[in-house]
Amino acid sequence: FWQLSEPWPNLSCTSIVDYYGHEKQAYYWTKDAFAPLHPTLDYRRLDYTAGTAVELPLTVLTDSGIAGNAEVAWSVRGLGGATYAEETRTAHLAAAAVNRVGDVAFVMPQTADGLVLVRLTVRLGERTAANEYYFSCENNRPYRAAASLHGGHLTARALETSPDSAVIEVRNTGDTAVLFADITDASDEWNLVRDDNFRTLLPGERWQTRVQWSHRFRIGFHCAHDRAPDVDRGRHWAGCAGDDLRHQTVILFGKKTTPVVATRRGQGGDCKLRLFFIAPLSPPQRRNPLLQKRNTT
Repeated sequence: FWQLSEPWPNLSCTSIVDYYGHEKQAYYWTKDAFAPLHPTLDYRRLDYTAGTAVELPLTVLTDSGIAGNAEVAWSVRGLGGATYAEETRTAHLAAAAVNRVGDVAFVMPQTADGLVLVRLTVRLGERTAANEYYFSCENNRPYRAAASLHGGHLTARALETSPDSAVIEVRNTGDTAVLFADITDASDEWNLVRDDNFRTLLPGERWQTRVQWSHRFRIGFHCAHDRAPDVDRGRHWAGCAGDDLRHQTVILFGKKTTPVVATRRGQGGDCKLRLFFIAPLSPPQRRNPLLQKRNTT
């Protein structure tokens, strides 16, 4: 992937963690892609006319030391919960390999919203990995219907709690899928670390994930009213998103070069961060002639 974090708040960026330390959907997609066990489809298009025979190669990627007989399952589901095709098979997976385990073959159904969900699941010993793909009957703007889905309804409850974490169960009690359900902090006061997030739930489905939290340390664009010691506000900062901030180093780009220790009091005790100030680079001697011309007119 191109980059981990972004240098300032913006609406469009190729990072997988935003300026405020929140994981984007791409963070979890990347996490799954680099998992030791990962099922994938080889697909060349997103849209198929209803009634078309679809045949997609199914592959399971494994890391070294991950091998054995696995249960491989796939299903084709409508967003209302209907099952149009499914299959479960046993396949031997070699370690550190791209294992071709057959095809996902089905006839493209005509659904009310034009969308179908293809789910892949692999179970190998105590490991389970899943992946999802979305296809459409609509050849013009195939995912258009996803923006106007109605009928999904989420409920959530904590199954296990501790001072800094909880196991959350989310359930879709509606009659339509909820795409990419997101567990977030409405108060914007806490850093959340979620084992899993942005999960699609079909009607009646449940999803459990562990969530850990720590109090947010605000600086730069994030909190203009907080007073950090000798900080040149509005400069780039980088850190380890979701870590306990009592053990986190924050790098600031400013004019000073002397390290400063900042103390922030919170519910978890004093939070001490060592702040390193790095002087900006000197401007280049040769400037872009187009930029120079623009600046002189």
